Amino acid sequence: MGTNVPDLRGLFLRGHGSQTSTHYGAVTHQSGDLGQTQGDATRRIQGNLSNVQGDNNPCAGVCAGGAFRSSNAGYWAATYSSIRGYGSNLSFDSGHVTPIASENRPVNRAVRYLIRAAR
Repeated sequence: MGTNVPDLRGLFLRGHGSQTSTHYGAVTHQSGDLGQTQGDATRRIQGNLSNVQGDNNPCAGVCAGGAFRSSNAGYWAATYSSIRGYGSNLSFDSGHVTPIASENRPVNRAVRYLIRAAR
């Protein structure tokens, strides 16, 4: 080997090109350009909660952050008692805090494999 051996420590090697597989539905796995390091990613995860209620607070509903978002915050009063508070809708989207792609993948580098068969 010469002095041009790449430093691939901490990287998964990924065959250059793309391939469609049918695990978990039809997913196309796509590598980056040859020799390119591709960052890690996960598939998007989303969810919602409606009418989340809380005490009188300065957030006007739910103080949401990170992957959570609050919307339609407003004042509410219960008709069966004198309880008053705030309510809002709460949504979750993993794409607010982590890289997303059409596949789950670790940090990797696109390579071409050379396989030699022993005689």
